[in-house]
Amino acid sequence: MRALVPIAGLVALSFPAAAGDRDFNAVVRSVERNLHVHRTHIPLFGLAKFLVRVSQPAGARQLDMAIFEDVRLEEHSIQRLDTAIRSAIDGHWTPMIRARERGEWTVIYARPDGAKHLRMLIASVDSHDAVVVQLEVNAEQVFSDLGANPHCAKRYVHGANYSTSRSRSPHRPPA
Repeated sequence: MRALVPIAGLVALSFPAAAGDRDFNAVVRSVERNLHVHRTHIPLFGLAKFLVRVSQPAGARQLDMAIFEDVRLEEHSIQRLDTAIRSAIDGHWTPMIRARERGEWTVIYARPDGAKHLRMLIASVDSHDAVVVQLEVNAEQVFSDLGANPHCAKRYVHGANYSTSRSRSPHRPPA
């Protein structure tokens, strides 16, 4: 009976992550449908996801990844895939980066997730492989790693209502 307690804990930890993966799963299905490939099983990836959730390396709280091998990339399939991904994710995602060069295509979307976190969805396809990754990261750490002003993260997460001005106490003179 005692051996079941840790297993039940691991199963319970995995359910909240599964509920937030609707957009990730929709993108994975779009890749499978448009590129006529199937997701490759990654051995022990469930353990890796659990370790990321517990240890939060570099501010990451959640990780999902799908790898597709033996992709036959054609010009029209990239255009269909781009349209399918945009329709698969809801309107809360913002395109951050879109790059296309010599048979490779990458797109990165982001959206606020809570008060301090950012959810990123990355899709990358080349002439042989495709990868879809979803991360939930600390927004301030991501913007800091990119060399941006710390207020950029707060402004992105909180939207237009975030103000960088600080209120001064009436008893203290301005600095």
